[in-house]
Amino acid sequence: MINYLKGELTEIGDNFVVVECNSVGYEVFMPLSDINSLRAMTGKVIIVYTVLIHREDSMSLYGFNSRDTKKGFNYLIKVSGIGPKAAVNILSHYDFSAIYEFIEGENVDALKKIPGIGDKTARKIILDLKGSVKFTGGSGDSYEVTLMEAMKSLGYKETEIIKSMKQIKPYENDISKDIKKLLKNI
Repeated sequence: MINYLKGELTEIGDNFVVVECNSVGYEVFMPLSDINSLRAMTGKVIIVYTVLIHREDSMSLYGFNSRDTKKGFNYLIKVSGIGPKAAVNILSHYDFSAIYEFIEGENVDALKKIPGIGDKTARKIILDLKGSVKFTGGSGDSYEVTLMEAMKSLGYKETEIIKSMKQIKPYENDISKDIKKLLKNI
């Protein structure tokens, strides 16, 4: 229903951010890794890819810095016993490319390292998702998309961003540091 939000990052909490779009502040629950990459972006325009979860007694918005992470979230919540909070917890510990590798490699032990995920749940994730997950990206691909979207939201043209991205490789994989490098190159 709400594919993404593009607006000013006004607040960062322990497990959520607030994105202001047209004078409305949306509370968006996010994985800790995504929140940490946004810490230097307070007061700036960002894009957050979202999933709206509507329950009988509440509506919650979950957000991600990349489409791949959002896709991973949608796969994880299809597993019985994995709700949105558990899926965000999983994605707080590993990016989706790693989870994909764990699923396809049947790596139960890696999944069990996530707090709140025991042997039974790890096996259930693998059983339900192995072979059904369509994942073509990788952490590098989704990171570049996130970096590109962040720069676009600051008003830069795609051609100048691509030229600058080629000049700053290899990336530091810290969105705020890489944005600063891009800004110096443009």
